Amino acid sequence: MLREGSLVVYKRTGTIGKILEIVEIAGKKWVKLDSTGLLYDIDFIETLEEKIKEETEEKVSEKAKKEKKTIEIRDEGTMDSSAGVCGAG
Repeated sequence: MLREGSLVVYKRTGTIGKILEIVEIAGKKWVKLDSTGLLYDIDFIETLEEKIKEETEEKVSEKAKKEKKTIEIRDEGTMDSSAGVCGAG
């Protein structure tokens, strides 16, 4: 929900700011951002909470796809421990 004080991003340019006010001009709604003092079309404004949620969901989905891939593990045999390594440098 967009309201004064919401942290938002203007999707067309990536401009980020807090909504100072929501105004209606000739039947069209605009938001004024604190970062620029300019009015932006409310149809292209997205709260950062929504944006973060979408990006997180995309990353989780990508990670799940990667984890579905099977990993082949080969047995390389036993390790040769006949060298008598003692751990002192």
